[in-house]
Amino acid sequence: GAVSAGPGRREQLLTAAREVLAHHGYERTTVSSIATKANVAKGTFYLYFASKDEVVAALQWRFGEGVAQRVTDAIGTRRTWPAKLDAVVTACFEDYDRRHAVHDILFHQSGVARPAAGGGTRSHAPVVAVIRRLLADGVERGAYRIDDVELTAVLLYNAIHGAFEAGYHGEGPTPRRRLVRA
Repeated sequence: GAVSAGPGRREQLLTAAREVLAHHGYERTTVSSIATKANVAKGTFYLYFASKDEVVAALQWRFGEGVAQRVTDAIGTRRTWPAKLDAVVTACFEDYDRRHAVHDILFHQSGVARPAAGGGTRSHAPVVAVIRRLLADGVERGAYRIDDVELTAVLLYNAIHGAFEAGYHGEGPTPRRRLVRA
């Protein structure tokens, strides 16, 4: 029978790709292995994605959206402006701590990176947008004094991300309390 196209099939392929990548890593993952895991023909994969790298880019974007949502949720649990900034750092730390293996496959093993305006990669744009919104709201309410909210959001995100990267790929994990305090 004919395979129906639609958002359900794309989701099925993304789920399969995430599972195959997690199990086999980037290098050993193929379009065929993703299609097999999704229980679709290889040609069906190409209806939704042009390549393995394109499905990885979609997973990177989804990863960034997930982090952004968890950061947004964490900010919403805090009442003071300093606590909201602490929530950003803590939520990012907890997310990275729980998902660093997936992060490494998607962002380090794959080598797939699509630059975003303002620095970072396109997949990090949702997290930077949440930070930018928090900073802009804080400036508007007189809680923060920031001349360039956009650049400050990018710098804050990159500082947080860099600290975690150094912890997992460098000098050893930095304690959460120390990161939040900094």
